[in-house]
Amino acid sequence: MPATTLFGKPARFAQGLTKVAPNTYAWLQPNGELGESNAGLVVGDGASLLVDTLWDLRLTAAMLDAVATPTRDAPVTTLVNTHADGDHTWGNQLVGTDVEIVAGATTTEHFDEVDPQTLRALRKTAAGAGLLARAPVGFPGRSQLRGVAGFASQIEPYDFSGVELRPPTRSFSGRLELDIGGRAVELIEVGPAHTLGDTLVWLGDVRVLFAADIVFNGVAPIMWAGPVEGWLAALDTAAALKPEVVVPGHGPPGGPELLDDMRAYWNWLRDSVPAQDGVPLVDAARALIESDGYAPFRDRDDPARLTVNLFVIREGGTVTMSTPQRLEVLGQAAEVRAGYS
Repeated sequence: MPATTLFGKPARFAQGLTKVAPNTYAWLQPNGELGESNAGLVVGDGASLLVDTLWDLRLTAAMLDAVATPTRDAPVTTLVNTHADGDHTWGNQLVGTDVEIVAGATTTEHFDEVDPQTLRALRKTAAGAGLLARAPVGFPGRSQLRGVAGFASQIEPYDFSGVELRPPTRSFSGRLELDIGGRAVELIEVGPAHTLGDTLVWLGDVRVLFAADIVFNGVAPIMWAGPVEGWLAALDTAAALKPEVVVPGHGPPGGPELLDDMRAYWNWLRDSVPAQDGVPLVDAARALIESDGYAPFRDRDDPARLTVNLFVIREGGTVTMSTPQRLEVLGQAAEVRAGYS
C-alpha cells in the first residue's frame, strides 16, 4: 500500500488490483480525487474484459502490467468505456488493436469533447493565469483565470504527453449483454447524469456492479451534465439489480449502502437549492457546505465540488457546458475550495 496518493496525501486504502469476487477485480487509485479513478477486470474462460482505462499512459501501463497475470490464459478481448471523461478513457491506445472498445451511443458521440491537447495547452498557460487570477473582483475573466489556475493545480500529477484519443469501435443504446468467456456482462446506459452518457457494468453471476462515476465513495461527487433527477434514476436502476459489491468510479468498493449514500446527497442538495435562490453561486455553495444539512457528507474530500453541482441544478435539465463556461464555474469552485483546504 503506498504511503501517499498521487497528490501526496495519506492513502486511505490500498492502490492496485483488488479481488472483489471470483475472477473479478477492481483497479483502485487512492483516495479517489480528480483523476484518481478506478477501473475493473472481468476474467472469463479464455477471454477477459476491462472496465475503463486511466487518465495518462503511465498509470494505464501500470494497470495493464498488473492485469497481465490474471489474464495470462484469458487475454483482454473487450474494453468498456463507462463514459467519455479522460480519466476513464485516455489510456485506450495502450490496449491491443484487436480489442473491441464498447461504449454507449452518447458516450461515443461526445468522446472527443475534451482532448489531451486542450489540457496540455491549459497547463502551459496556468502560470500566467495564476498571477492574473489574483486580480480584483470584477476584473474581466477573473473567474475563468482562477479556473485555469485551479484546474491546472489539480492535474499536476498527470502526464498527458503522448496521449491520443482512441474512440470506441462499437456503440449501443439502452442495454447490451456481452459474453466474455462464458460470463454474462450487462451494460446499462443510465445517462445523462454525471456526464451526457453514463453506463453501468453489471455482473449478475457474482452480483458485482461497476458503477463508474454514478457512485463516488469518500469524495464529493461532481455533476457535469445532470439533471439531478437523471442521477437519482440511475441510482434506482443500480439498486434494482441488488448488487452485493459496488465498485465506484472514485474511492474504495463497498456494498449497496454506497447507493443509499449517493441518493441521500443528491436528495438533500436538490431540496436545498430553492433556499439559495438569488444568492451568488460562491456564497450559496459556502452556505450549503456550512449548513447542518451537509453534516452527513462532511467527511467527503473536496466539498467545493458542490459549487459545480449547484450550478448545474440551477440551470435545470441537462447542461452542456462550453469550455469558457466550465472554466468560469471551476474558478468559482476554486474560490470556495480556498476556504476548505
